Amino acid sequence: MQKSNKSFDKKDYPDLPDIDINQLNLDIKNLPPLPDHIQYKVAKAPVADIHGKLKKLEESEFKNKKPFTLKRSEFNVETYWGRFRHQFSRINPSLFFVNDKKIRECLQKVEKFKIREEASDNIGAKVYLKQEEIDELIYANRVVGSAVHPDTKQINPPWFRMSSFVLFNVPLVFLVLFAPNQTPAFNASLQGMNQTYNAMMNYGNRNASSPYTNEDILKGYAFAVLTSGGIALYSRKLLASKLKALKGARLILANSALGYLAGAFAGVGNVVMMRSKELKDGIQLQNEEGDVNYGNSKVAAQQAIFQTGLSRFVLALPVLFFPALANLVLEKFGLWPKRARLANLIELILCACSLTVALPMSVALFNQRSMLPRESLEAEFQDLKDSKGEVITHFYFNKGL
Repeated sequence: MQKSNKSFDKKDYPDLPDIDINQLNLDIKNLPPLPDHIQYKVAKAPVADIHGKLKKLEESEFKNKKPFTLKRSEFNVETYWGRFRHQFSRINPSLFFVNDKKIRECLQKVEKFKIREEASDNIGAKVYLKQEEIDELIYANRVVGSAVHPDTKQINPPWFRMSSFVLFNVPLVFLVLFAPNQTPAFNASLQGMNQTYNAMMNYGNRNASSPYTNEDILKGYAFAVLTSGGIALYSRKLLASKLKALKGARLILANSALGYLAGAFAGVGNVVMMRSKELKDGIQLQNEEGDVNYGNSKVAAQQAIFQTGLSRFVLALPVLFFPALANLVLEKFGLWPKRARLANLIELILCACSLTVALPMSVALFNQRSMLPRESLEAEFQDLKDSKGEVITHFYFNKGL
């Protein structure tokens, strides 16, 4: 029998009376039971476990991932040890050999992540990454920190970078400490070489909010080289008679003291002269995040150069004294090798170790991004307000390295 697909139409049944459902008085809740031969089941709606599904989705999405940020260092820079480790990771001599192409790739990777992190911050979320992604970003950030100027975002020339410090200074310090029969002219030439390098490094790691002319650079360089050369020449002549009576480790220690005096005072003078434009024009004050500028401050410039100069004064101490003291101790206990080549190798190793530790040790004395309360600044910053209309109480600036 073929099943008809024709739908019900009242026109086909003219004798069928009209039925008003409202007049039937049906009790929906007490309908008579269906006959036994008819069975039915009521389908229950599934319970929607929204939170459970979200949790599972979250677990699958963030499995083996960790929250990560580049807004702060991987180390605690509020402590000296944290700042030391932070600077050591960027002064690493191996970073000197990273080529410009790789540096640009690292900079692009860091900038892309910062955009992503800012977008996440806007919706109150964190960025989750796998460990290998975190390792890649940490390395990229170290490369950028070692080679890219924080103000200009330009790649510094290789010898302007802190990562070149050990490579340049190992042979120089070796000559200052261990070259026999040193003359005043010899010491002055070494100091000239040293201050030439320091001038490049100070310029490359300055606060770039004050533009420099070629004249500014030449003036600073000339003063630094003449000062260091003059100190080395004068001190050597002044103590020449006493130095002749010294031999071995004592002579090395005396050379260290003279080298330290010349290097330390010249190093401070180098910083002051190479960054004198900042003292004249001031440096930019910013908010804590560094994305809002409030104007230039000479007070901040003075603070920045004082801190940088002090770190340069301390820098020369372990560089020149550690190898000399180690030599003196080993010689006193009869442990210093008699073979000249082995002794020279140990001296070179001592110089390299002292240089590797000395730079991050001195630079870590102060945080690179410094802060000043408004009370310490010029009058124009006393009543300055932020975007929320609140008076700004603390200002931040890049002191340079």
